[in-house]
Amino acid sequence: MKSIENLEEIWPKVEKLDKEDQLMLAEKILSKIHQENQSRKTKSLALTDLKNLGSEIWKDIDVKQYLQDLRQWD
Repeated sequence: MKSIENLEEIWPKVEKLDKEDQLMLAEKILSKIHQENQSRKTKSLALTDLKNLGSEIWKDIDVKQYLQDLRQWD
């Protein structure tokens, strides 16, 4: 895997950093991951993504008949 090769190449350089720089690098990485997760959450919560959700449930149902049957309970 390319990413593992990259990590093995980068890791010795990370180990040479002092603890303060390692912490700063870790914070930057975590911040980047957090921002990407927030972007995904925002996108996944878009109302338009719900369009046609559950439409397979209604595909064989006559809506007018269904509503008429419901109204008979009144």
